[in-house]
Amino acid sequence: MAAGAAVMQAQSPTLTVSSPSAAAPGRATDITFAGSGFAGATAIWTSFASTSARVAPLGTNAADASKVTFRLTVPAAQPVGIGALRVVTSNGVSPLLPFMVDDLPTIADNGTNKAVTNAQAIVLPVAVDGVCEELSYDFYKFTAKKGDRVSVDCVARRLGSALDPVVRVFDAKGRELAWSDDDPSVGRDSRAMFEIPAAGAYFIEVRDIEYRGGPTFRYRLRVGAFPLVSFPFPFAAKAGSAGFFTLAGQGLEGAKPQPVAAPALSDAGRVWVNAKLPRGQGTGFGGVLVSDFTDVAETEPNDTNRLAQSLALPCAVNGRFAKPRDRDWFEFTVAKGESLLIASRTRTLGAPCDCYMELFDQAGTRLAATRPTAVEEAAITNTFAEAGTYRLMVEEVNRLGGPGLAYRIEFSTPPPFALSADVDKADAPAGGSFALKVDCARRGFDGPVTLGFSKPMPGFAMESNSIPAKATNATVRVRVPEGLPVGSLVNLRLTGSARAGDRDWTEPVSTLPALRKVFADTVHSTLMIPPELDGLFAVGVLPPTKPAAAK
Repeated sequence: MAAGAAVMQAQSPTLTVSSPSAAAPGRATDITFAGSGFAGATAIWTSFASTSARVAPLGTNAADASKVTFRLTVPAAQPVGIGALRVVTSNGVSPLLPFMVDDLPTIADNGTNKAVTNAQAIVLPVAVDGVCEELSYDFYKFTAKKGDRVSVDCVARRLGSALDPVVRVFDAKGRELAWSDDDPSVGRDSRAMFEIPAAGAYFIEVRDIEYRGGPTFRYRLRVGAFPLVSFPFPFAAKAGSAGFFTLAGQGLEGAKPQPVAAPALSDAGRVWVNAKLPRGQGTGFGGVLVSDFTDVAETEPNDTNRLAQSLALPCAVNGRFAKPRDRDWFEFTVAKGESLLIASRTRTLGAPCDCYMELFDQAGTRLAATRPTAVEEAAITNTFAEAGTYRLMVEEVNRLGGPGLAYRIEFSTPPPFALSADVDKADAPAGGSFALKVDCARRGFDGPVTLGFSKPMPGFAMESNSIPAKATNATVRVRVPEGLPVGSLVNLRLTGSARAGDRDWTEPVSTLPALRKVFADTVHSTLMIPPELDGLFAVGVLPPTKPAAAK
């Protein structure tokens, strides 16, 4: 593009909702998207395996840019779980939209089910795509036999909805069988499992906790006979490895460990693990992290400092608070001047508990301790003045215990800087370029950071790609190669490299600031964000730019 030339481009697409909110594995599903700028829609990008083809929009004509329909085909082997998608157009790529792969048949909320007397009849198993209205309720009615086991899973915040759902189940006489506000394993979403006491009709009530409503207060109500998975254990698989994982949650009694093969790259983020009940209807799902850590199982007895379990760092420990007032001790050796980040993870992985940690030196003197907060999981960063063996004590902050209270402690060297961007997409013509601001949080390091791509990207180039010494941000320009098809999408991952002390560091550029705008707020916001999306930057290829007409 010539310097100083004015250019004209159509506005990039927006994306507000899809109908339905899920596609079924093993078959094609027609998905209608609402938003704007869809006239030049070419494809759908998904974070899971799929193919797509555009079909005629429903209830409109091809010139209507506010809706578009694609036939999305998901392989039969794709597990049930939550991911995201984008609409790709000749005017650029849309924002991310959370989206589900689900084997339950989908129906829509009929919009007239605002009283028990008008409850919408549903036949199990089913998933209902609904919208809550302000100061209102949605009611559903189903029949079941005595002894039937029924699960209700209201997927809302996990799909980026503004809804903070409350779910209530009751019989024809108003007697309550189940009630759920926040399920600690899925944040602010609601889940319940119950047994039918007698054959007959039953009702499900859905509303917002504060009786709010509107077009953004959407939900997917999954009803059937399926387990409610809280988390797989251990929490992670090392990239490129395979293993067996047990599932914690409701309805998993006697469930066998599930095999998982982790992709070779840790930026794959997560592998979904599925579970079914015997003769069940529908699927429960939980995510195993894909990690670069060497994972270690906590081993009892390690309840006192003298029985501390020995660790070889770096590593990650997967443990359980097996009983109330359980304390787990670990010991490790460090060099003089070595820094260590000890980070706990519980709620962001689906475990309904919080860690308290204390760090001790060889003489038993406490060097550091965490404090409970409502926002962050417990972590300790410490630089060791002397070489030697040190011990860490971990316990549940309220001294609770039980098989469902598990934790993960990651031991690593803290990086000297962290990089992030508050956008996760850009549009540019082939042969053109786009600007990207990268923020740099420094941790005692003042040197320059050189930005680049995480893997070779033929034809892409980065100009002005250095964050200067002491600077906390820089705007870089990324040049897009010639010859890319208009209406295509290319995903990039960016990194920053620097020499700090006697070590070379390469750190990813995170897009969590952008993803938090997509996935609804929650106390532990990263619980809702698919980890495979962090750091993924989408580039939409536009038509060649045209100079603005001279006045």
